[in-house]
Amino acid sequence: MCESKVIVRSGEGERSFEEVVELVAGDGVLTVVCLDGSRYKIPGRIVRLEANFVKHSVLVVLE
Repeated sequence: MCESKVIVRSGEGERSFEEVVELVAGDGVLTVVCLDGSRYKIPGRIVRLEANFVKHSVLVVLE
C-alpha cells in the first residue's frame, strides 16, 4: 500500500495528515481516511488540488 501526506487548507487554518490512503469529496465535505482506519470530515468545497506523486504528497484548498 502506498500512503501519502495530505495538507488541507481552509478558512479554519491548515491541517496536516500522515499515512492517508483515501480522499473522498462530496456534498460539501472532504473525508480524509488514514491507514489506521481513522476518518476526518472537513467541511468545504475544493477550490484547488495539487498532487505530487513522486513525493506522495497532496495539497487540498477548501473554500
